[in-house]
Amino acid sequence: MLSMSIHIGLLSGHACIVEISSGESVAELRRKAQRQLRNGVSALVDASGRMLKEHESISETGLSDGCRVTATISHIKLMGTRLCKEFALIRPDGTVLTWGATLGQKKHKPLHEVQHVAASIGAFAAVQADGSVISWGEPWAGSDSSSVQGQLQHARTVSAASAAFAAVTNTGTVVTWGAKSAGGDSQSVAQQLTGVVEVVSSWSAFAAIRDDGSVVTWGDEYRGGDIRPVQNELRNVRHVAATAMSFAALRQDGCVVTWGEEWSGGDSSEVAADLVRIRAIVASHRAFAAITAEGKVVTWGDVDSGGCCSRVEHRLHSVRQVCATDKAFAAVREDGQVVSWGHAACGGCSSQVQSQLQNVTQIAASRFAFAALRSDGTVVTWGNPRFGGDSSLLQTCLTDVLEVHAAQCAFSALLADGDVITWGELRHGEDVVEYRWQSLKDVHSLQVVPALLLP
Repeated sequence: MLSMSIHIGLLSGHACIVEISSGESVAELRRKAQRQLRNGVSALVDASGRMLKEHESISETGLSDGCRVTATISHIKLMGTRLCKEFALIRPDGTVLTWGATLGQKKHKPLHEVQHVAASIGAFAAVQADGSVISWGEPWAGSDSSSVQGQLQHARTVSAASAAFAAVTNTGTVVTWGAKSAGGDSQSVAQQLTGVVEVVSSWSAFAAIRDDGSVVTWGDEYRGGDIRPVQNELRNVRHVAATAMSFAALRQDGCVVTWGEEWSGGDSSEVAADLVRIRAIVASHRAFAAITAEGKVVTWGDVDSGGCCSRVEHRLHSVRQVCATDKAFAAVREDGQVVSWGHAACGGCSSQVQSQLQNVTQIAASRFAFAALRSDGTVVTWGNPRFGGDSSLLQTCLTDVLEVHAAQCAFSALLADGDVITWGELRHGEDVVEYRWQSLKDVHSLQVVPALLLP
């Protein structure tokens, strides 16, 4: 078969030359382009403006040696949270692929033009382009939104607590459903829920930031649902973070206001003097870490959950990102190095892989493990192996990685060629699924490869 070189370019001007034989398919040409461009490619268009069909061979397309093809970037959104045992991937066409424990097998209405997905501990909710919301999964975890479907016609985003959801509409109102004990009923504050721009959740309470910078809460009053003790301090709020049982609000002036369970980060009085000029706040299960404008870190809350960073404080400078498992934190510095603290077995000790933690660009966290993405597209993991902390058997697969995301017990990596690699343990109730990693081949094409067993 004739070998040829195809020039593939993006609208941004970035381009590559792909070597391919005339008998290979357009799908293979696209995959090769993805690897070289380090970007997801959803379609290829020839010089005449015709979109090339995936099943066609290169010879059937009429492409010749040296010809130019334009690539369309695919905006794949891969998401997971420490609450949920599953992952969700929004493909460029707006359809959704879920995998993990059992939720992906739950029947739901067809999903089209999905813009946003949120997950509780056992259910998903998806916002579609027309503002409608479809939910699925376990009924006890908030999957049944039938009682409020009449109100879910103009949703913009959706957030999830452990067993409840809250959707923000285009008009700034909020619609809730799910377990009342987890914040699924917001009737008591419905009149206040106007002009809402963002909703954040603890385990069983929600906090809504309004466009005037005020905050409204509802749900379990012992887990952040009662805002009355600090109501007067909550002004000009621009961000809210949450542990399982408390909230921390960051104001425009860089000050921080906390409420909820005191031992879970709801009381920041001991570090109040340090909580000035704060740039960002991150939460573990029961502790907070705040990044200052100078790149230092301030912590408070449960010591066993990373609430004290004194052991590594001298290394916490020029910090640009902090990520958290349930019981530990990891900070990425401007020089690409990583500093971790908290419960050693849950990611708080990275000494065994410290020499590999160079040129890190992103960190993701499951409940008890971390995964760091380096600038060369490789991945370094540490923490509890059962929660994805050991990827040693996958190092030959984890190359050309674009993104890493985490669910409760596992990680998923999106590769440049469109494949997704998942590792860790995904659970069915108390039973552990009998595989350690799974590969989804070329997520653009919907082909799911059976799970592979590892010892």
